[in-house]
Amino acid sequence: MNPMTQEKPTVLIVGAGLGGVTLGLILEAAGVPFSIFEKASSVKPLGSALSLGPTVLPLFKQLGIYDEVLSKCKAHVITQDYSEDRHPVGVVDWKLVHELGGYAAQIISRPVLYDILLRGIPSGKIHMNKKLVSYFDEDDSVTLDFADGTQYKGHVLIGADGAYSTVRKLMYAKIKEAGKLPEEDEGALPYRTTCLVGQTTPQNPEEFPEMRTEDCTFYSVRGINEPYTRAVFAGKENTHMWMVVHHLNEELSSSQDKQESNHNSEWGPEAAEAMCNDVRHLTIPGGDGNLTIGDLIDRTPKDLISKVMLEEKVFESWYGDRVALLGDACHKFDPAGGAGAANAIQDAICLGNWINTLPKTISTKEWRIVFQDYVEERLPIAKENFAKSQFFASLTENTWYAMGLRFMVHNIPEFLHRRVLVQLMQNRPQLSFLPYVKDEGTVPAMSQHSLIHTGWIIKSVQQEADRHARKANAASPVVAV
Repeated sequence: MNPMTQEKPTVLIVGAGLGGVTLGLILEAAGVPFSIFEKASSVKPLGSALSLGPTVLPLFKQLGIYDEVLSKCKAHVITQDYSEDRHPVGVVDWKLVHELGGYAAQIISRPVLYDILLRGIPSGKIHMNKKLVSYFDEDDSVTLDFADGTQYKGHVLIGADGAYSTVRKLMYAKIKEAGKLPEEDEGALPYRTTCLVGQTTPQNPEEFPEMRTEDCTFYSVRGINEPYTRAVFAGKENTHMWMVVHHLNEELSSSQDKQESNHNSEWGPEAAEAMCNDVRHLTIPGGDGNLTIGDLIDRTPKDLISKVMLEEKVFESWYGDRVALLGDACHKFDPAGGAGAANAIQDAICLGNWINTLPKTISTKEWRIVFQDYVEERLPIAKENFAKSQFFASLTENTWYAMGLRFMVHNIPEFLHRRVLVQLMQNRPQLSFLPYVKDEGTVPAMSQHSLIHTGWIIKSVQQEADRHARKANAASPVVAV
């Protein structure tokens, strides 16, 4: 039972991606009023595979969705690397993840996970076709203005609206006007790669034997003769989740204004067709031994194929007054490290812990203090994961340096492999207001400030409530029968 019974702040979340919906699910469990606003008219089931593990699965146990999520996953035990002529060249072993972190690494379809999370949000709390135009924050509230002329008022705004966040753009304009925006936050988002992603319809396991394995078959082909890396996951629903990464010759950048002028949504299918034609011939393992990416493209609905830029940046400014950022809006990782979704979920855990303990009456100054605690917990971890993602991304490149790195990874001594996995598994955050999930990893979870501090607040409130209850009972007259 959550003892925080005071009237809680109304949270306005802009962006109905994985991070925004996860925060909504957490606030629903905490009894915190919230609304989610999404600029799209509907959410399409776009994307490929997601990696889940000890860094997020304890949360799913707390929220009561762990069993459903796990039923849609396949364990990720190894990654098998292949050459362009489909010969195996090395293996990356992930079996130690279970021992070290208490949970095996899992692969799930991104749309499937999103659907599970979304079903936990009451339909009246999510609003589609809501394009944010501006916001105005006062000392006791924040008001959002949308392109359709509607307004919504709450106590705090969370920007979970992706790499080209409108909330961030508006917030940064205010911070810059005050002369407090760091120079590094003003630049456009850099990217070195573009990516084509999709998921086939369910396939016949007799035609694709990789579907028949209990664990997830994960093939990766690193391009040498051509600047493309491809990855294929055989999913729980007998689908192929696939992606093709195009390594560019130079680092480019994309500004928000450029994105908006091109009408290019982050997961939109508009730019995909030309790249599909460019990569159809690329070889992949599986099936009858003669597969190409084109075979998977032909088995994937066209409107569920998308081309995206893989931007990489961690912003320094995560909040301003009654506004804070979450997920890709404040840190964008290359997907090679599998850290993007996990870090958005961890942001939501930290924010959820703090928001649950707050009354709606706190001032803007007090919100800034809370958000600073949020940043102090999450920013260092985001920067560490950003560096790790860049390392994993470098493994996919078609350079001699990358080939040397891959050789080292394929032949890494066990003690060093264990040390690397320990660093990846240590951050296993949980919510303070739901029953704590026993940690069964052999490596202790790192200290989580929001869990400890808000847990102490909740315990203090509960003890005070119990004291008042005992006092009231003692003062009640005893009626003789």
